[in-house]
Amino acid sequence: MNFGRTGLHPARLTYSRKTEPLNVRKPATRNSPAEHAGINKGDVVVNVNGRQMTGLSLNELRRQLRGDVGNEQRFTVLRGEREITVRFLLQDNAD
Repeated sequence: MNFGRTGLHPARLTYSRKTEPLNVRKPATRNSPAEHAGINKGDVVVNVNGRQMTGLSLNELRRQLRGDVGNEQRFTVLRGEREITVRFLLQDNAD
């Protein structure tokens, strides 16, 4: 199976397994789906496809950030005090 990627590798995120949502600490990979969707350094990823991003192990986090190439991902993001939803398709060549 060929997994699609978002461009938000766990190394680009800061999170506490128990209590914190995902904080984007580095920009998304260049030309990745996340970059094209407008995910920015400083954004807080609250959920992915409706699943809360707190309390996940690193392996669970990786599974949430992947899927089949061409599948849609839906991220709910806090940007400052504003909550936005971004959608994009997973691609083969993003980290």
